Amino acid sequence: MANDIRHRNNRQKISRRDHLQTRSTADIAIDNVFANGYRHNQRSVPAPLNTIKVGDRLELCGKLYTGGDVGIDWVHTDCGVTPSPDKPDGWVREINKDGSVGDNMEAKQALCSLWPN
Repeated sequence: MANDIRHRNNRQKISRRDHLQTRSTADIAIDNVFANGYRHNQRSVPAPLNTIKVGDRLELCGKLYTGGDVGIDWVHTDCGVTPSPDKPDGWVREINKDGSVGDNMEAKQALCSLWPN
């Protein structure tokens, strides 16, 4: 899936170089603090995001952005708030070989209080 994974300031950016259904190229921004295995001051990509490999199929739900690059962000929990177009209840899920999908890799709500709604 991803050709390039960069870890910066508790945010993992995956630059996707393959084509989406819309035939465009997109960047997917994933916030590490919502990853189920995130630990404060962790210097590596937290579990389960660290298991994403080139060739993996992912189901993503988030908010499209078009300022410069085309991409998707907000692919994480909305912390229990009613979803809206600018703050969806997003997810990152691996699509298994049998077509089923795994659990949301971005469902941790421990730090939701840092972003009051």
